[in-house]
Amino acid sequence: MAGTDNKDQQRAGEGDEPCCRAEAMAEGDAAPAADDGDGHSLLRMRRLLHELQGHQIELERQNDELRRARMERDDARAFHFDFYNLAPVGYCTVNQQGEILRANLTLAGLLGVGREALLKQPLSHFVLPADLELYDRYCKQFQATRAIQAWDLRLRRADGDFLWAQLQASVAADADGAPVCHLVISDITPRKQAEEGQRLDKARYLSIIEDQTELICRYTPEGKLSFVNGAYARYYGKRPDELININFIPHIPEAEMAMIDGLIAAITPENPLTKYEHRVITATGEVRWQRWTHRCIYGAEGELVEHQAVGHDITDRKHVEELVVRSLQEKEVMLKEIHHRVKNNLQVVCSLLNLQAKRIADPQTRIMFEESRDRVMSMALVHEKLYQAKDLAHIDFKEYLQRVATGLAATYNQPNVAICVGMDNVSLNVNVGIPCGLIVNELLSNALKYAFADGRKGTITLGIALNDQGHKRLIVEDDGIGFPAEVDFRNTSSLGLQIVMGLIGQIHGVIELSRAAGSRFAITFP
Repeated sequence: MAGTDNKDQQRAGEGDEPCCRAEAMAEGDAAPAADDGDGHSLLRMRRLLHELQGHQIELERQNDELRRARMERDDARAFHFDFYNLAPVGYCTVNQQGEILRANLTLAGLLGVGREALLKQPLSHFVLPADLELYDRYCKQFQATRAIQAWDLRLRRADGDFLWAQLQASVAADADGAPVCHLVISDITPRKQAEEGQRLDKARYLSIIEDQTELICRYTPEGKLSFVNGAYARYYGKRPDELININFIPHIPEAEMAMIDGLIAAITPENPLTKYEHRVITATGEVRWQRWTHRCIYGAEGELVEHQAVGHDITDRKHVEELVVRSLQEKEVMLKEIHHRVKNNLQVVCSLLNLQAKRIADPQTRIMFEESRDRVMSMALVHEKLYQAKDLAHIDFKEYLQRVATGLAATYNQPNVAICVGMDNVSLNVNVGIPCGLIVNELLSNALKYAFADGRKGTITLGIALNDQGHKRLIVEDDGIGFPAEVDFRNTSSLGLQIVMGLIGQIHGVIELSRAAGSRFAITFP
């Protein structure tokens, strides 16, 4: 309140100031007139002068106030000019006939014309012809409701191009009280271009998806389908709109459904993908096979947002696989039968050779027959192993060597000689196994016959292993009297060693002989 009193006193002081100044001026002018005889006239003149001087001072004060008001008005006008004309959006006022009464510079810039060219022009003149019908509908709606509205339209520029604009309309009254429309016009071309780009991208994406023969779907964590492509809907005999926002679960066998649930439950943001195959029973009762690639989509915080699955029907492939498996089983049975018959035939040959050997009186000739029998028996053992094995292309070579060693030990009857098969389980291709079996048969027979001829005790070691280069290394060694130094095993008249050298060439191998402690043959082959 004290502040208010001070202001009132100040105004009162300012009001009294012209009178005080006039009295001071009158007293100063009255001094030289004191000698005038007509005192009464002088007094009136003094009062008149006093009043005139007071009015003059008051006029000067009022003139100062007018100057200050004019400056404030000019400042306000400049501020309004900047605010209205240089705003980032266009402004205009339109009368009931749709003519532009006032417009700012921004709108003129948006349309590429001078501001004067806008005045008295119908706003519809700047609307793209294709949008005129829409503009008329908006105008009628606005006139009927008088409510604030926003429209998106395309406006023509002076250069022939167009821009997307949002028009925000509100009703007002002019100085005469007539209704006018205030419009705020914003350039939304970048937004519309971005929306159009997104629309095109979505259209391309959907066209690609719809052109696929794969079954594609997306569904929420609650199990409701949010998208299916045409192939998916057709597969289940539905329309896409019949499947959206429902929990559609095809008829899948219970055990396979549990398997699928387990795989999906194991998905994490670090490993968001899984694949699975299952059967599905269609509405017609037909059992078909499907293969799916299932991906979980996660949000920024690691929360599950959506499931996406791409699948295709693999029923035909499954039928082909079944035919292939059945055919392979039939061929396997046939091959086993062949190996069985070959083994039986070779055993018949062995039996014939054995019977013939018993009828031969000459020891050397009998030995030749027995050696031939042993060679045939080693081949018969390979076919026997293949007949008994699950894998018809490979044989367990360790077990094979044990069988060969047992048979030859019985043939040569060397109770003082131990035969040791020291190796891991190794499988050999049948094309390599048969030559290796014959090589072992010849070298083992040779050791049993000659390395311990004086009845000494000893050991023969058989084995096969991989070297550092990944090649196989077959070893036949004994601690007997040793291989004669004067005999060149690569060039000898011995049929057994000639067979060994021929078989080594057949498997692309290399043979080495060490005489350091007995005899040690090492055959390396791929």
